[in-house]
Amino acid sequence: MCKESMTKDVLLRHAKQLQQPGPEAAAEFDSAKTGLAEEVSNIMDSHPRRSDCYPDALRELMRTNHVNHFEFMSSVFQLYDPQVLTETVGWVLQTYMARGVQLEYWRVMLRESLQLFERRLRRETYGEIEPFYRWMLDHLDDFAALPKDSDFWTLHSGTPGDAHGG
Repeated sequence: MCKESMTKDVLLRHAKQLQQPGPEAAAEFDSAKTGLAEEVSNIMDSHPRRSDCYPDALRELMRTNHVNHFEFMSSVFQLYDPQVLTETVGWVLQTYMARGVQLEYWRVMLRESLQLFERRLRRETYGEIEPFYRWMLDHLDDFAALPKDSDFWTLHSGTPGDAHGG
C-alpha cells in the first residue's frame, strides 16, 4: 500500500477528523495548563536527551514556548478549528527549527506531555486530548518536510512566542 503524499490539504483533512474535547475536559485542561507547562519545562530541562533537542542558549525561550503551547492547546480544546491547529503547528515547527530547535524536541516534549497528562488528568480528559497530541506526533516529519517557501506559512509572522505556541 502506497503512503499518501503529505500536503497541507492532507494534514488539514487529518486534523478535521479530530473531535473537539467536551466542555468538562477542556475546562480541566485549562485549569491545569499553568502547572502542566511548568512541569513539562522541568522535565525537559533535566531530560537526558535535552541537548539533542535545543541548545542551552534557548532554555528560557523553550520554557516560554511551553506556556504558550499549553495556552494555545487550551484554546484549541475550547473552540476547535482544524485549520488554525494545522497552520499554527506548522508555523511553530518551522519557526523554532529556524532558531536551532531540533525536530527531536517535539518528539520528546509531546511524548513527555502525554505521560504527564496520563498522570495528572482524569482518564476521560486524557482520552479526549490524547488524539490531538498523537496527531502532532504522527505528523511531525510531514510538517518538517513541507516546503519552507510555501504560502502555508504566510498567515503567521513574527518570532516564536509572539502569539502562537507549538
